[in-house]
Amino acid sequence: MTEQEIIQLHKELYDYLMGIHEKDAAFRFRVRRMNNQNRLDKGYWFNGNNDYLETSFWDYKDNLHQTPVIRLVYYFETKKWACELIGRDSEARKVYFENMVKELGGFVNENERMPIWKKELNNQLDFLTTLHYFIKKDKKEIDAYLNDDKNRNEKLINFIKEEDFIKDIGTVGKKYSKKELVTPNEKIKFLVDDYKIFQQGETLKSDFPYFFSSLYIKDFQGINELSIDIDAMNNMQWLFLTGENGFGKTSILRGIALGLVGDEINILQNGTEILVKGFSGNKTFTNNIKPKEALNNHFKLAAYGVSRFDKSDNSDDGKLNSLFERSSKLRNIESSLISAFHEEKEEKNAGRTETTFSNLIKIFEKVIPKLKIEVKRFDNEEIDKRWQVRYYEKDEAGAVFKDEKRKDISIELSDLAMGFRSIFMMIGDMVMRLSNNFKDSINDISGVVLIDEFDAHLHPKYQYELPKVLSEAFPKVQFIVSTHSPIPLLGLPKDVNAVVFKVNRTALEGITVDRLDDDFDIRRLNPNALLTSPIFGFQELYAPSIDEEDEQEAPLPIENFSELTRLQDLRQRLQKLKQDGKL
Repeated sequence: MTEQEIIQLHKELYDYLMGIHEKDAAFRFRVRRMNNQNRLDKGYWFNGNNDYLETSFWDYKDNLHQTPVIRLVYYFETKKWACELIGRDSEARKVYFENMVKELGGFVNENERMPIWKKELNNQLDFLTTLHYFIKKDKKEIDAYLNDDKNRNEKLINFIKEEDFIKDIGTVGKKYSKKELVTPNEKIKFLVDDYKIFQQGETLKSDFPYFFSSLYIKDFQGINELSIDIDAMNNMQWLFLTGENGFGKTSILRGIALGLVGDEINILQNGTEILVKGFSGNKTFTNNIKPKEALNNHFKLAAYGVSRFDKSDNSDDGKLNSLFERSSKLRNIESSLISAFHEEKEEKNAGRTETTFSNLIKIFEKVIPKLKIEVKRFDNEEIDKRWQVRYYEKDEAGAVFKDEKRKDISIELSDLAMGFRSIFMMIGDMVMRLSNNFKDSINDISGVVLIDEFDAHLHPKYQYELPKVLSEAFPKVQFIVSTHSPIPLLGLPKDVNAVVFKVNRTALEGITVDRLDDDFDIRRLNPNALLTSPIFGFQELYAPSIDEEDEQEAPLPIENFSELTRLQDLRQRLQKLKQDGKL
């Protein structure tokens, strides 16, 4: 490893640990005190040389080699971290660590004649993430052991005193401030924020049993490096991604999906990093896409690409295929409806007031109010003797459309309007993935749903209605969607929290994001104002057909159609007054 690479690791470690200290003043660590061989001048902020670096979160050094008696060491040759307990300078410290090792486990003495115990940390993770997991798990266990009254011995091992930390950090700070600062590291920010959530522990609650809160991603489908963070405490039920075609909205959705449930489809390349934070079963978690062993959160996820029309033969293509494969088919909700219909009588006899079938019908009636659904048996020459799900489309007043004989028109799924069919298939698949065998009440269904091109195949009126309908129908589900339309943003209920990110892309920076909902309240904007806002980026919205003669009468930005008609009426009255010579 070159000296420049070593210096970069010192910098990253210092920035990371100082970031945590700024969140938690009680978090202290060891830095280099002396400028031997001008190493502080070079940027070696921690003890070590060209073979290793070390730090510690605890006080005291052994009297023989001035090494921290508990230290974290990173060896450059093997690129591995190790936690080492060093008890070679006193019999008392040796016995203390022997007892500590027995209780904590995981430490190995590689040389029985030398009382040094070593625990190699997970070598499948990178430099900072490995240490991060140590801080969240092993350090917490060591701290608890040292704080236990029966183990407390401040003469053998103690925590770093505040005054000592301030003094040592001041020494480094004088040198560090003179070094050239680089762009803030997105990964460090992600890990530091994760530590904050970790510290809050049981006090951090979410209204959603399953919830996505943060993403860090590097080297994946056009993404060089980016991070997304939403305020988990504000229970953001909706996350919108906007941006032009080809800018990377789909890549971000895919990164979130992979981070939440793992690489089920083996798409990741070497060098890709994905870190995700969230809630699973109301417990906070951080997933690192490598190793897969970290993905033990049993996360409830449903993910959908733009093609969501075709039903499967009851086989399961997996949680992610729809988002990655355009030919993927969704679970066959029709089969489930027919099965639930036949089981309804038995469920009622068992005392269930809300049957599986009634739960399913209630969901679809709420999400697609213009659709009536029945399970019927057809017994004639045109249709085989079989049970079918039939669909009846309704008008604005809720009346079912009828044929020339005044009979209700029933159709099959394949004949259903494309927008209704898309929503029906997606909601059916979603319920099958997120509910517990349809036994949940509609209000208890929970999980995270990713939808690419949310507005696809939908009339603007239904684009407006759908976010409200979904929010009310699934109050414990978080929706993360991409959209090219401003209208879904306007349809959110007042009591629903949402966050909006604009996705950008340049040849130099790759895919990046800007959070925009902090800048203004999207609920106060109409479609025209939204489209001309930074969210969608239009400078103005005028028809190019307006010629120069019309420029004086070209419409100003109109708030709504009523305002337009009012202005047109006023203009006609003025023209009439001119013609009559009254102006």
